[in-house]
Amino acid sequence: MDELADGDRRLTECAIAHAIEDALAPRRRLLQADFDPDALGRHLAVAARYALGFDQIDPCDGDRGEWQGGLRRFTDIARELERMAADGARAEAVRRAAADRGVELHGASSADQLAYLQSLPWARVSEEQQFKLLSGVNTLEERSRIQELIAALAPSRSGEDDSQRATRAWQTLTWENPDDPKALVRMLIPVASTTSTKEGDDRGN
Repeated sequence: MDELADGDRRLTECAIAHAIEDALAPRRRLLQADFDPDALGRHLAVAARYALGFDQIDPCDGDRGEWQGGLRRFTDIARELERMAADGARAEAVRRAAADRGVELHGASSADQLAYLQSLPWARVSEEQQFKLLSGVNTLEERSRIQELIAALAPSRSGEDDSQRATRAWQTLTWENPDDPKALVRMLIPVASTTSTKEGDDRGN
């Protein structure tokens, strides 16, 4: 990150654009079912510039799952509707969250709204399609691409075997906590240990 931030800005932004296009290309058709892939590309470019200190406004601040796709598109909303249906409750915030992602929830009760949500195409995305959407590769046979992905998402740890490392990478790919939009950024770009120590000291005081 430091090398990118300190390098030629024009070349760095060019590298960001190429990396984003490479990432979107194998996923473009699947992403189109949920949102405009080019809009996601613009969001990622701004996020990268912010991470490098080129921009001052965090584009992920306030994000509540609008870039989730495939089987993850509405999982958080469906889970909340399940809880509400069990409690016999309703919440306008859930309706707004669904509307922000392009779906108007139909039904008089939370149970009806959940049934409607689960009848939509997102709930029928296959595991194979979801794997391609998350990983950007078609099959596990594309081993070199898989290994590159795991290396990027889960830096090696002492005493950890390949299976454990792959599990950590998958946990990053399937992140879905809309209450903490910066969690994924923190996993991909860990805070320096000195900063973490200082934060721990501050909490202890």
